[in-house]
Amino acid sequence: MQQVRTLAAQQRMEEAIALAESQRDLMLAVCPEAYHRILIPLYAVTGQYESCFENMLAVREIQQGENPRQRYRYLLLEDAALTAMVESDTASCNLLIQWFLKEYSTDPAKMDTLYTGLHQFGPRYLAGGGERAALWLYDNMLQDCALAIGENTEMYMTVCMMAASTFSDAAYPDYAIQYLEKALASARQLWSNPHDYIGLYRSLFSACLAAGEYAKAAQYIDDYMEYTEIREDLARLSYFRCLLDIYLGEFSKAYTNLQQNQENYIAILSLLMGEDMIRANLANAMAVAALNLGYYEESERHALSMIALPLDKNPEYKALAYTYLAFCRLTRHDFPQVAANLEKAEKYFAASSNERIQRSYHAGFLRVRAACWAAQGDYAKAVEILRKANGWVSENAPELILAQWRNLIDMAYYYGAAGNEESRIDCLLQAEELVSAAWGTENPDYVELINQRVGFYSDLNLFDGIGLEVLWGSGIMDSISNLETINHYSAYYFLTLSDASLVEQDYHKAVNHALMASVLYQELYPEQVTVDVIHAWYNIAYAAMESGALEEADSLYALCEAELQSGPDAVHSQTRHSATGMQALPADWMRMKAQVLSGRGLCRLKQQDYAVADNFFTQAMEAWEDGQGQDENYYRTLSLQLISCYMQGDFAKAVPLFRQYDRFLRHDLGAKSLLLTESDMAAYIANAQEIYKLAFYYGQPCVAADSSFSRDLYDAALFSKAILLWTSSQWRNRALSALDSETQSLWAEWQRLQKEDGQDAMAELEKSMDILRLENRLHQQLGQEGIYERLASVSSEGIKRSLPGNTLAVEFVYAQGFEADARNLTASEGSYWALLLRRGWSRPVLVYLCQEKELEQMMNQGYRVYSGYLAGKVYDKIVRPMLPYLQESDTIYFASAGILNRLNLDVLFSTQEETAGKYVLRQLLSTREILQREEKHARSLALAVLYGGLVYEDGTVQSATSSNFQGYDSLSRQGWRYLPESKEEVEFIAGELASAGIPVKLYTGMEGTEASFKTLSGSPVSLLHMATHGFFVPNGEARDETYFEQFRLGHFPDRSIDPLQRSGLILSGGQRAWLLGDADEEDDGILTAKEIADMHFDSLSIVVLSACETALGDIAQEGVWGLQWAFKLAGADCMLMSLWEVNDQATSLLMREFYKQLLLGKPKREAFRMAQEKVKAWNPSPYYWAAFLMIE
Repeated sequence: MQQVRTLAAQQRMEEAIALAESQRDLMLAVCPEAYHRILIPLYAVTGQYESCFENMLAVREIQQGENPRQRYRYLLLEDAALTAMVESDTASCNLLIQWFLKEYSTDPAKMDTLYTGLHQFGPRYLAGGGERAALWLYDNMLQDCALAIGENTEMYMTVCMMAASTFSDAAYPDYAIQYLEKALASARQLWSNPHDYIGLYRSLFSACLAAGEYAKAAQYIDDYMEYTEIREDLARLSYFRCLLDIYLGEFSKAYTNLQQNQENYIAILSLLMGEDMIRANLANAMAVAALNLGYYEESERHALSMIALPLDKNPEYKALAYTYLAFCRLTRHDFPQVAANLEKAEKYFAASSNERIQRSYHAGFLRVRAACWAAQGDYAKAVEILRKANGWVSENAPELILAQWRNLIDMAYYYGAAGNEESRIDCLLQAEELVSAAWGTENPDYVELINQRVGFYSDLNLFDGIGLEVLWGSGIMDSISNLETINHYSAYYFLTLSDASLVEQDYHKAVNHALMASVLYQELYPEQVTVDVIHAWYNIAYAAMESGALEEADSLYALCEAELQSGPDAVHSQTRHSATGMQALPADWMRMKAQVLSGRGLCRLKQQDYAVADNFFTQAMEAWEDGQGQDENYYRTLSLQLISCYMQGDFAKAVPLFRQYDRFLRHDLGAKSLLLTESDMAAYIANAQEIYKLAFYYGQPCVAADSSFSRDLYDAALFSKAILLWTSSQWRNRALSALDSETQSLWAEWQRLQKEDGQDAMAELEKSMDILRLENRLHQQLGQEGIYERLASVSSEGIKRSLPGNTLAVEFVYAQGFEADARNLTASEGSYWALLLRRGWSRPVLVYLCQEKELEQMMNQGYRVYSGYLAGKVYDKIVRPMLPYLQESDTIYFASAGILNRLNLDVLFSTQEETAGKYVLRQLLSTREILQREEKHARSLALAVLYGGLVYEDGTVQSATSSNFQGYDSLSRQGWRYLPESKEEVEFIAGELASAGIPVKLYTGMEGTEASFKTLSGSPVSLLHMATHGFFVPNGEARDETYFEQFRLGHFPDRSIDPLQRSGLILSGGQRAWLLGDADEEDDGILTAKEIADMHFDSLSIVVLSACETALGDIAQEGVWGLQWAFKLAGADCMLMSLWEVNDQATSLLMREFYKQLLLGKPKREAFRMAQEKVKAWNPSPYYWAAFLMIE
């Protein structure tokens, strides 16, 4: 110990601490108090304050029971002095020590002098920011007093009041409340008559009001008003009690009180603040209460009365009044008036110098502005406004926790409405952190946030991987369970458990929890229905319906509907915040009513009671429109009514409903574009396309009802195919053509993030959020204007005008409806149709082709569908139904759909004499590209890059030799064999190209690395030839492959791997990564379609993939998610790809002939046809010549 003191004297504090800690066990055994005492100043001087206090507490524990008061008072001195030292208040520390030594005594008679002296240091500490020092000082004074004479004494109350006044004066109302409540507890023990301590109630009311603890403020003001005999106080405080009712969400009570006592309040309070000012304050309070009650005309009346008052020196009142007017108009969807009132409010907010009004601007007004944009479907602007508002509040008024919380919840709602679940959960997580830090995890808002996360994970079906304990963390729900003593919070707790049980599909547990919540709410509000209980029953009804218990579900829906019949005034919504709860509004009631009616309609629809279902849907849409306008919920119900019309055969009614929904989808897609990542957009599009599958399925009877409906169907095909590919290409091209450094930097960071792979669910979620933020910034930098509008405006009429007279456009579509005689809306078998369009026709023609199942059976025969009996059978299904409409055409542009993407239509035409050689077929991803082709100019072959004869082993891994033809299963196990024909092929082609004067880069052997390929991005390459292995691995098989381990998420091993990561090309050295999955570098020799999609080929005229199965991928409405999608997104004009594994010699022969004809000046498609003929002459089997297809 002496060595420790010596080091400390030499100012070698860290060494002294290290030495003491190394001797900890020995010193604690010999002299524990001395050990702790020697460490206290060492830790204090080195700034390790937590350790300092820990040792001080340890000394106190040792001294307990040994001359307790004297020892304690000595430690009081030490604590206070060291606390002052910790707060860097050395002067106060010295003064304190001097004062304490001078006045130190255990004589109770001198306690008042002692405490008064100590009290002077409280304000001194707080003035220097020493909040913790002041708390230690007063807590120790109270503990000293309790040891000396007890807690229930006037002296103890005096110290409490000293502390309360210190903290109150320094604007620490929370601490003031803490000490005032201790004083109140002592007073109640000392005096039986509340009049003796009535002043404490008023002090507590003021402190709670300052702290935003409105529920407590109401409690204490009620106590004060019960005991006071001062009439003026009663009147004034009655007015403040009304304001508290507004803060607490008791709007009806507040509004009634204000109306009844308005003139009385004016008479009494005008002496304090002037008549105009009190009238303005009263009008403001009544406008807020009426607004929250849904009495919008009343709210407008009070707002207009505020505007009429002569308060030019107080523009904030007009700012607030115009904000209320804007919100009232927003409920009527009168957007011009909303905009006009918001503009006026903005002007008055700017004119006000009142600091509080600036807080109102950022904490309230901007929220209304955001709601205005959201109501019009522009969620991106709404979110941006709220994000800026929260930024200001968190920096300038961080104590406004509720405002920040509301903004985050609104942002979560807007993100959810836009389909961006990653950002939705990000906002909820921020809100959780905010609430738990400010109010603790036992606050009802925290329970509500947990409840919202339950809904989020339920939507994404993620519970299988993580479970409730991961979502909530260990013990969170246990910590909330102690709220059971308060019925109000307990009810909400049980509602949360009910939702969680639904997520876990424990139907009976969900019912039991909902029953508990219902009983508790009934005790709380015997005369009212609770919105959240109705919502719980609605959830249970929905779960019952989904499980097939339709009659039980209908009964539950009927129960909900009956409860709602009482109207909005009898419906109550639980307090959502201890300070500012919300009473149920007419809008809440209307939303709940709409949900119930829509759910009941769906239940009846599944029961095939179509007429009744249709009636419920009509009522639901009226309720949605009355509650929140024609938003997403309205159109979701409309889509159900559309299905009902289809099912009952009312196609005349279905046509206008479809057109209305189609317009909504086109607008909604553009509105949500700035809030969704590409992956979110893909999911949104896939979901939206379901309505188009139905339209195609019921297309014929709808066309019979309205012949012009075939235009709608063709337009739907144009809009629903390859949307993401088209829009992604548009904004990527804008990004790449931007010259400013900021855009280039954002783009580089976006590409970097795209390449990262999240190793677990949260990492992937965080990456998605980062990508979204970057995409939003890029979109703002580049502007999204025109991209989605242009897409939505493409129509069959525009295509028709662009077609030459001898050209036909064909959109193949996949359709799926519902079984007519099945309960529970069983999906029907899919079918394929063709929409044909030609110049001179009044409208497109819809032609039925075949059922999905029979086509799939034939397509499973591979290349055999192009010869013999099977070829004729496929031809009869796909081509023959269109023959009557092919006359007088010699060119056919077509876009495939579904498994038709696996069919080489050009070859199929050539198998039958009546069509062989008569038509030039040109395959597009969408016939929408016909318009784009007019804008494109032919690209000359400026630079050719060829890969072939690649060596796949890196010397550490050897592959097994095999026959010329290998299936995927064999390759998966044995690796990729060397392709000797490919080297000869590319060397021949390189020679031909060079002879024609075209610059060539040739990569063979170990030169054809992934790194070499990626350097091509942004280069002027116009021809790309890849003679190597290609692969496409179905998701189920990818889960069993070593290489794809890296793409799985730790918590969700069964989730689908991105199809762009399951297809690609094998380049030099790729064997090791494929077989062992342990490549150390990003460029592992396996070039995935995802990596290609992130590249840029602005000059690429044609990609030739002389490899197996390069045309394959996951089939979706977007097209084929694989290499063709990736190269198209990267910028390729035209692609030559294969549908199945091809003989090496046949491939080489085809490629040589193709380039020979191309260099002779033949167009690409003609050169390809002649190359096919060459191979066909060599071997007529379709296996050899029909595998390749050209996609433009």
